[in-house]
Amino acid sequence: MNRDDNAFRELVDDYVVECLPLAERVADGFVELERRWREGTAGDGLLASLGGMLHTVKGNSAMMGLVPAQELAHALEDLCALLGRDGAPVSGGEGAALLVGGGGLLVEQVRA
Repeated sequence: MNRDDNAFRELVDDYVVECLPLAERVADGFVELERRWREGTAGDGLLASLGGMLHTVKGNSAMMGLVPAQELAHALEDLCALLGRDGAPVSGGEGAALLVGGGGLLVEQVRA
């Protein structure tokens, strides 16, 4: 491995150290959101918080050229914004399934 490869590997390691905990918190947050929605409780504050974490993962993934993780984080961030809009119904079912599945996939993408 040459010097440039080592430097890039260090950057990737730093990316994982920063983004993996965020992705895991997002995935756990989506599970919590699904639970709240099943109980009929709104999750607006949680959606906003998760959206901020997704924004960070999206930006860091873009800087690293990790397009699949960037695009997934972007899609999940957009979905959080849509579900958190005023007048949006308390979600569940398909919306919750998309978030929970996407959160798990994001963790896998960041680990890869």
